[in-house]
Amino acid sequence: MIPETQREAFEAIKPHRETLQQKVFRFIEERGGATDEEIRKGLNMIYGSACARRKELENAGRIADFGRRAVSSSGRKVIVWEVCP
Repeated sequence: MIPETQREAFEAIKPHRETLQQKVFRFIEERGGATDEEIRKGLNMIYGSACARRKELENAGRIADFGRRAVSSSGRKVIVWEVCP
């Protein structure tokens, strides 16, 4: 069961979701790839929103993990998301 607050947040973002997806896609495309952290910081988005929009793009087949990795600010290896050809 989805918590009421999560449902409300989803409904509130609905009108802006496509625009945010486009911003995330363009950011990844223009940089030649980006990590979740880079997306969040570069677009000044909260982590949950940035990751959700990135996941939607991944599910739609517009971006993917092609095996590239970077090191995050915490020192961990993370996925560099890239635009699908």
